[in-house]
Amino acid sequence: MVPEDFLEFSKKFESGFLYWIEDDRPLMIRADFQITGEKIDVTPRKSSFIKAPTPGLSVTLLFANPYYTEQCEMGIVKGELKAGGEEGSLEIVAHDIMWTFSFDLDKYPERLVKRWRK
Repeated sequence: MVPEDFLEFSKKFESGFLYWIEDDRPLMIRADFQITGEKIDVTPRKSSFIKAPTPGLSVTLLFANPYYTEQCEMGIVKGELKAGGEEGSLEIVAHDIMWTFSFDLDKYPERLVKRWRK
């Protein structure tokens, strides 16, 4: 089950990047995603250079806004990929979820990161 706070946080982002290792090579493809309280669906975008990952692989979904220091917000989902319901859709069975909160350097919060582990 996906934490409610993370579900709300993820609605700010339209797409992200899906990372995985295949044949000892790190690979990455842009992917659309939809997160509900029950599951995380990803749909890799078409690429003429890289084929989408196959179910059964360990993957990481990363999404972030364009800032690098102040006001940076980022979400990371690590888990195992499995076949999804719709054509081209895959599902991530999450093992770890992490996300950051935007902050102002003048008002640095004590806690920037929330983590969830299955």
